[in-house]
Amino acid sequence: MARFTIPQDTVFQQLNASIGFDWRLGPYDIEQSRAHVKMLAAAGIVTAADRDALLNGLDRVAEELDSGSFPFREDDEDIHMAIERRLTEIAGPVGGKLHTARSRNDQVATDMRLFARAACEGRLHEQQESPTVPCQPFDQATSDKAREASNEYSLFKSHKPNSSCRNRFGVLLSEYNSWSHWPHNRPIYECLLRQPGLGPILIT
Repeated sequence: MARFTIPQDTVFQQLNASIGFDWRLGPYDIEQSRAHVKMLAAAGIVTAADRDALLNGLDRVAEELDSGSFPFREDDEDIHMAIERRLTEIAGPVGGKLHTARSRNDQVATDMRLFARAACEGRLHEQQESPTVPCQPFDQATSDKAREASNEYSLFKSHKPNSSCRNRFGVLLSEYNSWSHWPHNRPIYECLLRQPGLGPILIT
């Protein structure tokens, strides 16, 4: 929002913020941030000193998230911005270099892959420990969720300029579950299939 001279309206902040639910991605955002920092140093984009400062700062942020002492703020739009903001508070201006050569879309997609993998691995462990625990196929689970959300609406924005859309969330989820019509779920299947033991299950 640096292009604007006045702060965001409170209503817009509430509408735009996702921190209320994507805080769960914190550990995975830290994990991929560590890898990103090491890549920046290996490519000569940041110095070894900057790398160490960033990694040490990320370790402290991880400890705060794990202990529940992470100082969230009202203006934290999402977990990614919150972590970068806190890292800069801890490490100083070098914290801003974490976002160098980084796409927010790729960052979110990677967080979701790591989150889904961890959830599946945990669920698989539960089933191995307790074989009687029901295990639901991925496509069946998404179909069930689509039926449950058949009367709920979702607002979203497409890639076309000034094109806000409104649709039933259940419809979107049904389309998402269709391999051919909505291929965005393919990375999820591919990611899960690469995990030993998850292929036959594809649990949610």
